[in-house]
Parts: sequence; structure tokens; C-alpha cells
Amino acid sequence: MKKQLISLFVLIITASFLGSATMAAEVPGKVFYKMPSGEMVKREVTLDVPARGQGKVIFKSANHSLESHAFKTKKTHGRTIFSVLFLDPPGAPEHTAMVLTGTYLRGTNYVVYYGDVYSKIYEGDKQSLNGDQMLDEVMTAHDESQTNTTADDWTFSGGFKFGMPLSAQQK
Repeated sequence: MKKQLISLFVLIITASFLGSATMAAEVPGKVFYKMPSGEMVKREVTLDVPARGQGKVIFKSANHSLESHAFKTKKTHGRTIFSVLFLDPPGAPEHTAMVLTGTYLRGTNYVVYYGDVYSKIYEGDKQSLNGDQMLDEVMTAHDESQTNTTADDWTFSGGFKFGMPLSAQQK
């Protein structure tokens, strides 16, 4: 129950704490999750993605922002998979880690990011954490979820979808 409450809280925070980035593409979208009551909740948010993956990924909603701690992509069979790690979202329980992991797909006319949200309580302080290792854990958990197994400590919390048409300048 504690993991479920933390997961729910992290998703609520994701929808509320988001900001902007220089040279970033601002992509509108939604984060969605299920409340303990069974009600589905959907929040409109914006994902700021740095040009060419250089820089921080930032979410925004209302007047709050949440900046990434680590960001990673990999390509498999023509698919670009990404994971973004956020640590200690404002208002979340202390030592909460949240990761968005999913697929990035870019066509000539549209770009889309979609996938799952995972969370867990981490040990130690932010500066000593290996963000790349944590992202690898979540990518493994995400891949294993297709076979009904999961990595320890990471809890599925919900999903997201961001997308926008591309202008002639962005193509």
C-alpha cells in the first residue's frame, strides 16, 4: 500500500511541477494514473526536450517545474527508447525517484513520446546516486514487464503521451 501511495503521489506531483528549457522543443501531453478509489486521473502537462538530447528534460504545468536528474536513450530494431529520471519531486515523500520510460517516434510531420511511469524510494543522497544505473534498472523493468516479471523496488505508476505536429523549421 505504501508503494501505491508513493506512486500515486509522484504522479500527482508530475502533473503539477513542471518548467522550461533553452533550445528545447515544448511538447504538450498528458500524464495518467489510477487513484486508489479506482478513478482514472488525467493531467495536461508539457514536456520540454533539449535539442539533440543535450541538456535537461523538463516537465511543466501551471507555475511549477521539475528538472531531470538523468536522461538516456537507446535504439533497438529501429525503435528509440528513452528514460528520464527525476529525484525528489517537490511535495513527494523524501527520497522519491520517478522515471518516465517509453518510445520516441518522429516522422516528417509529427513527433510523439509515449510510455510508462515508474517510481521508488531511493537510498543515499542525490549527489552519490548513479542516475544512469537507475535508468538501466527501469529500462530492464519496463522490458521485463512484457514477460510478467519486474525488477525489484520499481513500481509501475501510470503512463504518459506527448505529441505535436512539426513545423517546417523543426523537420
